[in-house]
Amino acid sequence: MLEWDAAAYAKSSLFRHFPAALAANAEMRRKCGSPNGIRRWISGYNLGIMRYYAIAAVLLLVFAYVVARHNGIAASEAVQECAVPPQPAPAKPREERPSKGPENSFWDGPNGRMFQAAFSWPEGVTAWAILLTLIAVADQARQTARAAQATQDAAAIERDAFIQSQRPKISVRDLSLSSPAGDAPPLRRITGGWHSGQFSITNTGGTTAKVIEVLCICRVLDALPARHPWEGEAGKKVEFSLRPGLSQTYSFAVDTAPGDSDLGEILTSHKNFYVMGRIDYEDGSGFRRTTRFCRRYDGDTGRFLPVENDRDYESQD
Repeated sequence: MLEWDAAAYAKSSLFRHFPAALAANAEMRRKCGSPNGIRRWISGYNLGIMRYYAIAAVLLLVFAYVVARHNGIAASEAVQECAVPPQPAPAKPREERPSKGPENSFWDGPNGRMFQAAFSWPEGVTAWAILLTLIAVADQARQTARAAQATQDAAAIERDAFIQSQRPKISVRDLSLSSPAGDAPPLRRITGGWHSGQFSITNTGGTTAKVIEVLCICRVLDALPARHPWEGEAGKKVEFSLRPGLSQTYSFAVDTAPGDSDLGEILTSHKNFYVMGRIDYEDGSGFRRTTRFCRRYDGDTGRFLPVENDRDYESQD
């Protein structure tokens, strides 16, 4: 006769894995720590799915018990029918009871036999326990992947916030022009005109900058126009990185040098000689930034000085 063996069932895979799942959930609750974390845990997905696992385990126990009890009763009746009964005494007439044929018995029908096979001990219960375990493992893997993705997203946000607070900043320093002889004389002593120039590209920010394009032009103008003279022009493609505090020298050719008729007007400030352009670079997040620069030649000092209070020509995005 098949009997319900509670001790054997306690050793089944369902009871081996269910406490482990509860322990893992308790560990997650311990890691939440703060009241906000506990509230997130209480209202989160893990508690909900564990509730469903608990309901499924209880239903499995109930169905297995019903099947075991039915099998036990059926086995007892079969043993009693096989026993040799004593000579019966004359019995009183009794009413006939309907026979337990397939039409009157759920257990003798296809659904009943399927139910017995699904929740019989130990085969059916073990199969259900394995299925629930696989579902729990798959769900835990999905939650782990979500947590890993959330961690990566949080790390990316923190990295971007750090880069924004400690962003690179490109500045132009030490701009000078040279004559064909290689020296850099004041404008009033130039005989052959300027031939080339150079300046330092310096990272004055807190993180590394990747310089990708440089544009530099020279112009003789009465005043700076509303539109940049270099607008629409492509710069020179470069690729080098500058850590905070480092500089690199950039050389360029003078495309428009002052003519002889311009020298006097530049020295008397009736005209201005500008060296201007832009520097495109990327920060650690790949965000493209631009530094605009514009330096005007000062006849008194013989130096190129930044234009003041004009963010259209001197700015750092």
